[in-house]
Amino acid sequence: MHGGGKVGRTHKHTQPSKRPSMRDIAFAAGFFEGDGSVNANQSKGSPTVQIAQKDSEILYQLRGFFGGSVKCYTRKKDGRSYYKWWLTGKHARAFLFTIYTMLTERRKLQIRKCF
Repeated sequence: MHGGGKVGRTHKHTQPSKRPSMRDIAFAAGFFEGDGSVNANQSKGSPTVQIAQKDSEILYQLRGFFGGSVKCYTRKKDGRSYYKWWLTGKHARAFLFTIYTMLTERRKLQIRKCF
């Protein structure tokens, strides 16, 4: 949680509710490239995708296109709020496979290490 505690409402993991256009997918790839992270859950053998931002609007758009969850957190050190969107399991795999060809080699290597 990056040294913070959860505040506000927690939104449960949701299914995608909209079909992304190619422009939406390209935007998501660029956004993930700049601000995202991917990690392998060793105990479950599945990837987790995360993006954190001060403003939640884009994260809710990503949730609409790709599913997942958005939560609000507060940093203990300065009291500032931020939001995190994340995907796990089959939703994370689907997202990564969708944007994979649009990513840099550095990001592609990070993704391959998770599988």
